[in-house]
Amino acid sequence: MLSKKTNSLKAIENYNLLFNSLNNFIALSNYTFGEAVSLKYKKTKGANNILRLNKRLLNNDSLRKKHFKKWSNYLLVKIRLGIIFKSFIHKETRTWLIKRIINGRQN
Repeated sequence: MLSKKTNSLKAIENYNLLFNSLNNFIALSNYTFGEAVSLKYKKTKGANNILRLNKRLLNNDSLRKKHFKKWSNYLLVKIRLGIIFKSFIHKETRTWLIKRIINGRQN
């Protein structure tokens, strides 16, 4: 990625569906590596938002902890609700969930 022979922007232009994600990743990598000359990205609104958010998180410890806690709680709830919804459809998941609730977590 840091090769001077390869233009990173030209390399990702062919991926229409992944272009925004790859462009944001390259923009963040460029910032992380100290504005590397070989990393070129398209300066879009999404890339600027990602850079602004990451700069704020890197400079503010309390904001970073709140952000981490928010996303950890979100993922925890999403996974648990997914298991509950899946148990409505699949009998195997339902029996596993009932056994898990009755017996608790056993290693």
